[in-house]
Amino acid sequence: MGDASGSGCGPSSWKSVETNVEAVYGSWKAEVTNRSSSNFRETANLVMRLKQMIEKGSFEWGYEAFVFTDNSTTEKTTYRGSLKSKLVHNMVLDLRKMEMIGYIIVRYM
Repeated sequence: MGDASGSGCGPSSWKSVETNVEAVYGSWKAEVTNRSSSNFRETANLVMRLKQMIEKGSFEWGYEAFVFTDNSTTEKTTYRGSLKSKLVHNMVLDLRKMEMIGYIIVRYM
């Protein structure tokens, strides 16, 4: 679950076998805030968090990741798999690669 409104960003995650919620928060660089759409920031926020978790070894092979977002464009784009924005499209490709390799199965809520 995460949000990337304005200059702030902050994904959080919880694994069903744990009791703690892990939250990451920060600010986008001014260049990203000023030149990128909220759709890009929201998608990047979620995809980057999933990548971090995979690199850290937080997922076992084939884990299901339930993604919650309040950005309908992000949800529709990642579900559908494409958008005219090249930056968002590339983020979605990264997500699909993670799924194809078998690290995660992404479910959108």
